[in-house]
Order: sequence, then C-alpha cells, then structure tokens
Amino acid sequence: MRVLPIVSLAVTTALLSLAKASAQDLKVAVRALSDKELQAALDEVVRQDNANMPMRIDDRLRLDSVVTRPGEIVIYNYTYVAKASFQRKKEYLEEFLRPTIRSRTLASRNWRALLPAGVSVVHRFRDIDGKFIGDVLVSAADLREPKTPNQSLQPTADRRK
Repeated sequence: MRVLPIVSLAVTTALLSLAKASAQDLKVAVRALSDKELQAALDEVVRQDNANMPMRIDDRLRLDSVVTRPGEIVIYNYTYVAKASFQRKKEYLEEFLRPTIRSRTLASRNWRALLPAGVSVVHRFRDIDGKFIGDVLVSAADLREPKTPNQSLQPTADRRK
C-alpha cells in the first residue's frame, strides 16, 4: 500500500527549495515568509500537484485534487473507490488512515516547519457518490499534543471540495 502521497506531494519539493540544510533552517525560512508569500507558495505547490491528479493511492483510495483555502489551509480531496458499507469506510478512516496520516505528517520535517507557521492540512474523504465520509485535520495543535487527535471525523452537510 502506498501511503506516502497522503503526507505531501510537491510540498516537499517546494519547501526543500527554500532550505536544503537542516530542519531549523527550514523553520526559519518558512517563518520569514509573509502570510501573502506563504499563501502564494502553497497555491503554486497545489497547482503543480494537481497536474498529476487524479492519482490512485491504493485499492481503496484515489487522490482527486489538492486545494488551498485562505488562512494557509491545504486540503487533499480523496475518493473512497472500493465497494464497502459506509460504516466500514468510516472505520477504515478512524482505524487506519487517521493515525497513519497524523503520524506521517508529524514525522515530516516539512510539515513540522509549516504547522507552527499556521498552515493546517485537511485530508477530506468522500465515497464514490460524493457523500462526505470525514476529515482528518493536522495542525499546530497536534505538535503540542502528539498523542491526541485534534478533530474527530464527523460528517457535515456543508463540506465543500
């Protein structure tokens, strides 16, 4: 199973161009960006990522697109393409995807530099019919409390792609 794209795609490439030396240099480079510059950099990374979409992650998931929202929010949009009950899809998110996404994001030096700068990453999951399954949010709050997820998966009618 390929899970690496869940953490980041071109975010890694773009950030490595900012600072190739140490994790500390990367954090300094990210902090030196204005909010507008950071948002522009994220927008460019997303533009590059979307050139490779959709991308099959495994036998269950397809990564359809990556978008940014104002406030330095990066949203990865996935479709659960395998046949399964809605409850089983939610269980898969809770039991496998949530801890995997969270641990890999927090282990990434790039995301560890971005999160304290105010960037949040949302992994949004829908089924093949477009029905919202849930979100996995990773933000600076997860750096402070690494053993406690900061958001539960709750279906919400007003979720936008």
